Amino acid sequence: MPQGGIMGAKIKIRELFRGTFGAIAQNGNIISESVDLRDLYTDGNFSLHMINTGGTVTVTLLVCSTVNGTFIEPSTPVVILNAKAAGSHFEAFTAPTAGFVKFKFTETNVAPVTAMDAWLNYQ
Repeated sequence: MPQGGIMGAKIKIRELFRGTFGAIAQNGNIISESVDLRDLYTDGNFSLHMINTGGTVTVTLLVCSTVNGTFIEPSTPVVILNAKAAGSHFEAFTAPTAGFVKFKFTETNVAPVTAMDAWLNYQ
């Protein structure tokens, strides 16, 4: 079996935001569409790749048991990236046990983010 994974498992990539669709106002936030975790391997490997221009971005997870329910921050917040300045960032994280997640990107009081690309990588 390959190190750290399921035999034959491939890395999948899901685009969350691209270019100006990832723009965030100063002190504002944007939230991704929901990501269905129900059919992923329970010990799935997750990482987030983000490229942002301007501002400083913190990325947290919101969770819900249903796709159209109310997404909330878990009682123990899941902070994936914390106050990252403009540039390219890549961070592995552990997803909480939840059926669905959304990614919340928050500009932390520096300057507007004029564009941002973000991808979820998982196995």
